[in-house]
Order: sequence, then structure tokens, then C-alpha cells
Amino acid sequence: MTLLLCIQYSHAVKVSPGSFNSMGVPVGEQVKVDIGFSIHNDSDEAQKYTITPLKPSKVREDWLRGYTDPPEAGWLSFLCSDTVIVEPNSARYIDMLFETLPGEEYYNQHWLFYVMVKQVGSGMFQASVAPAYIFETKSKEDINRPPYGEFGLAPSIVAFENVLPGTFNTVTFNIFNNDSLSHKYAITHEVPVVEQGKLAIENRGGYTWIPELSWITPSVEKIDISPNTHEEIKLNMELPADEALKGKRFESLIFVEPDSGRARFVRVRISVGE
Repeated sequence: MTLLLCIQYSHAVKVSPGSFNSMGVPVGEQVKVDIGFSIHNDSDEAQKYTITPLKPSKVREDWLRGYTDPPEAGWLSFLCSDTVIVEPNSARYIDMLFETLPGEEYYNQHWLFYVMVKQVGSGMFQASVAPAYIFETKSKEDINRPPYGEFGLAPSIVAFENVLPGTFNTVTFNIFNNDSLSHKYAITHEVPVVEQGKLAIENRGGYTWIPELSWITPSVEKIDISPNTHEEIKLNMELPADEALKGKRFESLIFVEPDSGRARFVRVRISVGE
């Protein structure tokens, strides 16, 4: 799990961490999330809060690019009731559980959840905050059903393993059009722009973002895909003949942007051999 630590707060409501990214989440199993969150009460009186998992589309019109609504907000739950009391000048730690339905379509998914933490009070306006928690399910290439969503990508992680400087290598992934209409898709190779204090896509621990996007080229920049079919995309990598690259590990993203709807991405990981 990769953790982006920050604190979300709104007047009387403060929650930490304000976001995190859990990668490689199993499908069809209930798992206790590696880290929960804390609700902080800095007042001199006990406070009551409600906690509610929400799809991002229920919170805002747009959110972090590459992540989509989960099928059910309730797949994220808590090891407590949905109403908690936090004692004065203290914090209450909330454990979280995550569970998908079984099904091959739930592999290769990038989902974002908001957790609405709302202070219960007698006034007309109640303070609230909604930290963002990201779950990326396990990557799987051979699936017996198309990935969940209007379109999907599989596998969600491709790897250039033990490649050597100065060599040419290729990996592939598939774009699935699950709609009843044809769609156009634009394919770009990117690394995220990270702004301090803003939610961003995290790379895996032990990897750094690729220093040169030109090393990897998709076989096509745009593609039309017929209804309920899929197309294979090749990623060609030409690694520079630089001995200093030996033993390094890099990561980058292949974004697939449909002609309508939200973009998705494939993680590309490079391990350079000795």
C-alpha cells in the first residue's frame, strides 16, 4: 500500500490521513485496510460524528483523473457503527474494511471513495469533511469477463522485467469497449503532475517516475473500437544505452481517454537488469 499522508479539516472536523492509495487489493475477499483514519476533536466537549462512504460522483462533479466510481459505496465499511463519539481533546481511530463481490470483472480497477465525516450538532449548519481513499484491485491479464465499466483495461499493470540498457522491448494490454456503441480512444504516455497538498496518483514504493517519456511509445495514439469488443495495444520501449540505468526501477502511466466518460490508466513498471 502506498500512503499519501495529509490532514483534511473543515472548521470543527479534522480527519487524518486525508487520503491514501491501497494497491493490489484482492477481489472477492473481505480485507482489513492496512491503515484506518482518525477523527480529531480539539474541543473541550465530547462530539458526535457520522461517517458515510460515498461514490465520488455523489460528492463532486469531477475528481482525480484516472479513477472511477466503484459499483457500490458500501464495499468500503467500518469496524464500528456509522455514528461515533470522540472524547474531548482526543482522537478516535476508525478501522476500515474493503470487500468486492467475486468476479473477474473486478480485477484491474481503480476506484476512489470519499468518506463523509459530519459533526452532529443542534445548529442549522453541520461541519463536515470528506477525505479521499483510493483502492486499486489486483492486476490480471487473463480474465474470463471484460473489466467492469463502460470500458476497461487489462491488465492494469504491465511490466518490462530485467530489461537491459540499449535494448528494444514490447509489452501489451487490451482496451475493452463494453458499450453497445463504437467509441474512439486516445492513448497517451504520462507521469502525473504532483502539486503539494493536492490529491495525486502515487507510484509504487521502490519505483521513481520515468525520467524520459520518449522511452516508451504506444503502437497507436488513437483507436476506434467496435461495440462489445476489445483491441490489443502494444507499448514499445527503447531503453538508452546508459550503464547508469542498471538496477534502476521506473514507473509511468498509459492513459486511455474515451470520447465520452472518464479516463482510465495502466501502470507501466520497468526493472532494469544488472
